[in-house]
Amino acid sequence: MSSTIEAPKNTRVIDTEMSLKERIIRGFSWLFAGQVMTQGIRFATNLILTRLLLKSDFGLMALVNAVIISVTLFSDVGIRDVAIQNKRGDEADFLNTLRTIQIIRGIIIWAVIAISSPFLAMFYDEPAIIGLLLLVGLGPLIRNCSSTSILTAQRKMIPRWIEVAEITGLIVASLVMIALAYFTHSVWSLAIGTVLNGVVYMVISYNYKHGITNQLKWDKEAVKAVSHYGRWIIPSSILTIFMLQGDRLILGAIMSKDTLGLYSIGVTLGSLTLPIFHQLMLRILQPVYAGTIGQSPAVFRSKVRRLRLGLLAALLLPAWVLMIGSKWIVELLYPEAYFNAAFFCSVAALGMSLKLATDMGPVYTGLGIPKIHFRLTVVQVVSLATAIAIGYAITGDHIGIVMGISTSCLLGYPIHAYLYNKVGFWFPEIDFTVIAASFSLFAMFYYVIWT
Repeated sequence: MSSTIEAPKNTRVIDTEMSLKERIIRGFSWLFAGQVMTQGIRFATNLILTRLLLKSDFGLMALVNAVIISVTLFSDVGIRDVAIQNKRGDEADFLNTLRTIQIIRGIIIWAVIAISSPFLAMFYDEPAIIGLLLLVGLGPLIRNCSSTSILTAQRKMIPRWIEVAEITGLIVASLVMIALAYFTHSVWSLAIGTVLNGVVYMVISYNYKHGITNQLKWDKEAVKAVSHYGRWIIPSSILTIFMLQGDRLILGAIMSKDTLGLYSIGVTLGSLTLPIFHQLMLRILQPVYAGTIGQSPAVFRSKVRRLRLGLLAALLLPAWVLMIGSKWIVELLYPEAYFNAAFFCSVAALGMSLKLATDMGPVYTGLGIPKIHFRLTVVQVVSLATAIAIGYAITGDHIGIVMGISTSCLLGYPIHAYLYNKVGFWFPEIDFTVIAASFSLFAMFYYVIWT
């Protein structure tokens, strides 16, 4: 393993060690608290909505959201990563150019959704998808018009501002969803609330007092930086679509909307800590990884290890509780029509536990080497496709597919471990302990509860 990590061209110099430590602690605290509150609001809203809407409504919205997220990921050109990595990330012209590209991206997203919606309606034999996609597709367009203050907050590891925007938008959207669902009992209540969330988020983003004045700008150097990063980020994002939304896109074609609704409810509950994990990785660990550029890996290894243990301490226990207690939790909280979601919850929680054990997050994007990140993404997608095929071959139904999705991260783990180890961020003693404990708990309680 080399003694230092070389800094790629156009990367920023990190602040002093004490400054970095303070930003990590402050950022982690705000982000964790904000994400816990966010997931709590979503969970409570979900519980109320299950008493006002049908299972098929949740299945239909799961499919719509899968399409929206897929198109959004497909168009990801790495704007956030460029803002964090590039030495000009604090300059007004640079940031305004990123915002201009972001707005263009939002328009393209909605146009692609509008054009593809009739074909998707035919494929899934669901005419209502057309209108829902056209409405919900406005969400990414509106969010992409947000202020550059969001990029600045991400660059400087100041999640407080982002969390305020996210939580406020979510509260307003949740209240509107519940009110509309109460009076209409229609899936459109979910769609309208989703769009309103984006509107509130965008409006709040322009009230950050330390932000720059936003305007349309086209700085050639900024465009070049996005193009350089995007040539690897875009392929990675395309593959990420399959990783994050492939389950719903595949199962939506073979499951009834009722069963897909149960799956969506169960997976959302079982993966309750997944959004927290993703946000901590992107907003805290990625800037930390960027801080290792030009430094000895040994200096940061112990800090990354402590952060890793902190993440596991915060997120692993809830995943295990959901994995072993899903049956009682679902039967306690949900109407009887949703009781079968418990199995999907347990399997999703197992997958969450294994992800916590094997995923170190955006190591190579943080280091400014998106090419390696792309290769890791390829490994993840191949592992997922292989696991799905094996699961379906064994059971011949959606159960095998769901189990394959949950355990797929293990197939690509050796390659991930090798690449993490090259920069000193592989901790086998942690990984193997969590993997063994997770499988033992799942096997034991599966035998007791489900057989």
